[in-house]
Amino acid sequence: MSKAVLRKLAEIDSVCPPLHHVTDAFPILTNASVGVEHVEFFLTEIHPGGEAETDIHPISEHAYFVISGVGESYVDGEKFIINPSECLYIPPNCKHSIKPVGGQTVRFLVFMTPPRNSETIKASGEGQKPVLRKLAEIDSVCPPLHHNTDAFPILTKASVGVEHVEFFLTEIHPGGEAETDVHPISEHAYFMVSGQGEAYVDGEKFIVGPSECLYIPPGAKHSIKPIGGQTIRFVVFMAPPRQ
Repeated sequence: MSKAVLRKLAEIDSVCPPLHHVTDAFPILTNASVGVEHVEFFLTEIHPGGEAETDIHPISEHAYFVISGVGESYVDGEKFIINPSECLYIPPNCKHSIKPVGGQTVRFLVFMTPPRNSETIKASGEGQKPVLRKLAEIDSVCPPLHHNTDAFPILTKASVGVEHVEFFLTEIHPGGEAETDVHPISEHAYFMVSGQGEAYVDGEKFIVGPSECLYIPPGAKHSIKPIGGQTIRFVVFMAPPRQ
């Protein structure tokens, strides 16, 4: 079994991917960086005057989750404006592009699952439609083993039909926690948007701050709680899904 890894943005070199301009993309979780097999996960910043030109990923379920700024995206000719805390789901084999609007950098999380070069994971989802998921329109839940928690199921099989991932925004408030749990088959991660969390993975302690990502391998016992008297707000994904 692989080990848990804390990925700190300050320690990751940015790249400007093909078809991107005036862009810093930080490869947070990839096969090359931590050995993940089911997902590619980036933090991307497209600065004013930049763009990600039209591209297509034949096998990958793909999404943009905007942290700050505003993005203008086209998916198969349909226009979407993506604001902070909104997520655009892009099904496999859809032509897509994105650029910042309003004169500010757009900062967003990107995932693709299965990875673009996967030879072992079967693709699915083709024929679906793109969906813009707005946090204000999603009811929160408090999952099992969680306390004083609001979890927003942004991309799931039930919400948009994704096959290869579960993607949540989770807020654990002071005094709350996610008790120890284990996901036998899922590659799992926490990307901290705000606040500071104390996590344990198989007994090892991690302090996870803003713009840091904790990778939790399949089968690892894990927990997290806020410290410092503030709510922690973090993106959670599991690939493949638990069920």
